[in-house]
Amino acid sequence: SSNHILDRWMISKIHTAIKEVSASLEAYDTITTTNVLMQVIDDTSTWYIRRSRDRFKFDDAKEQQKAIRTLAYVLHTVAKLMAPITPFIAEEIHQSLRQANKKLVESIHLEAWPELDTRLMSKKINEEMRQVRDIVSKGLEAREKAKISLRQVLAKVEIAGEEIGKEYWPLIAEEINVKEVAFKKGT
Repeated sequence: SSNHILDRWMISKIHTAIKEVSASLEAYDTITTTNVLMQVIDDTSTWYIRRSRDRFKFDDAKEQQKAIRTLAYVLHTVAKLMAPITPFIAEEIHQSLRQANKKLVESIHLEAWPELDTRLMSKKINEEMRQVRDIVSKGLEAREKAKISLRQVLAKVEIAGEEIGKEYWPLIAEEINVKEVAFKKGT
């Protein structure tokens, strides 16, 4: 129910993973399964959780709950997807979540396979967030190359290329530590 771009992206990513893991397991392709799971886990830990850290401590209880519920949903779904490949780790995740939510069944191995909802998948959001991460990576490289500390706030960053939605701009600004983000046409 959250409209926050990070929540929408993470839900899209997890439903994309459900689709890919289901297909790869049906084809007995455990290598693709583990690659998809590793990517989701990496996206969750290195981008979603890190970028949502302030939201988990947010004063607005509703916003905080949306972030926590999204993370719990993602972790529970990842545990279900991992269960055929890494049963003990999946069970450990499930039991940790079960301490906070007693409504969960006794074991992850008694859970139903996650249902795919294609309405929650968005290639557009997934691609735009990939672009944001690329922009941030290049911005951090440029700062490092110019020997400008990340602690030093810069006035503006101009990004050459196709403009992405304004809801992503605060993520870029915070990651690169700039006051203003602007796009200019060109490459």
